Amino acid sequence: MEYSTLKKYNSNTYHCDEDSFFQDNWNKEIVNATKNIILNRNILKNIYSKKICGKISF
Repeated sequence: MEYSTLKKYNSNTYHCDEDSFFQDNWNKEIVNATKNIILNRNILKNIYSKKICGKISF
């Protein structure tokens, strides 16, 4: 699994407006994180439905 950190906005460093910065740098990361959360929840639901382990909290 790959881990990354979100870049912080700094107008002196990136020389662009905030909206462009967040669209370029954060949008992809947020979408990927959301997909991973959904995937992990589905895996846990599958495990729980097969009663492989005890109750899992979501």
